[in-house]
Amino acid sequence: MKKIKPFTLLVILHTAVIAIALALLWRQPSEHRPDSSTIVVIPIEGMITMGRGAMARGQSVDEIVSTIDDLAERNDVKAIVLKINSPGGSVGAVQAIHASLERFRKKGKKVVSSFGDVAASGGYYVACAGDKIVSYPGTLTGSIGVVLQLPNVTGLMQKVGVRMDAVTSGAMKDAGSPFRTMSADEQKYFKEIVMDAYGQFFDAVKASRKIPADELLKVADGRVMSGRMALKARLVDRLGGLSDAIDLAKELSGLAGKHPRIVEHQEKPTLGRLMELVSRTPADHLMDFAETSVRLSYVLN
Repeated sequence: MKKIKPFTLLVILHTAVIAIALALLWRQPSEHRPDSSTIVVIPIEGMITMGRGAMARGQSVDEIVSTIDDLAERNDVKAIVLKINSPGGSVGAVQAIHASLERFRKKGKKVVSSFGDVAASGGYYVACAGDKIVSYPGTLTGSIGVVLQLPNVTGLMQKVGVRMDAVTSGAMKDAGSPFRTMSADEQKYFKEIVMDAYGQFFDAVKASRKIPADELLKVADGRVMSGRMALKARLVDRLGGLSDAIDLAKELSGLAGKHPRIVEHQEKPTLGRLMELVSRTPADHLMDFAETSVRLSYVLN
């Protein structure tokens, strides 16, 4: 009788173990079998602003948008659950994420939002791109509105004896300058910009929540409300936490009673990003603040 080599025996045993495992798995009731479908949880935390690594956890809007677009192309991904804990952010950044979620849904996939401590203003705007919203009773949400903050340092400049003169190509070129008091015409000009951005926010909420304009106007004046108040105002769909939002995503995706993979997306740290963070000086952070101190924002104020 020919002796079997140890390596060949190992391969045979390994193959047998795999075959037995697959057979046992197939014999399980269908409700206990792992499903190839995937639901991805994406955290949206802190101020939503443009800029690499500008958000909490080192997130950036560009990376979040890229991730959502990539997930839209994956056949196994059936839904996204947004884990939102944000007071909002700049208009452009919020709308970038909102638009990516709309593209995701156009692929026939579902989006459910789960609110944490706060999901207000731009944080709420992002959630309106989805199918359903789940909130804790005590979550701070709402704050449907826009704020434009313009610093005025004229008093400080007078104290130090410095004056800034400007030569412009038009009357509104230096509108909002921190080195002089704003004129009535400039106030009217900026008010028009704010109200245009507000109209975009209002229309997004009205379309998403299917609330008549006259009813929505009663709560869309910038006021903050609890999750329970938001449920009464029809701004959220149910009260609960992340697990409830995941269950709802499974239900909407036709996966109720099944066991899809639940994966929480994490931004992958890179050597380049680490070096970027380490090499930044206080002067760099000061310049960032100066560049972004004037911005149109959907933010809890």
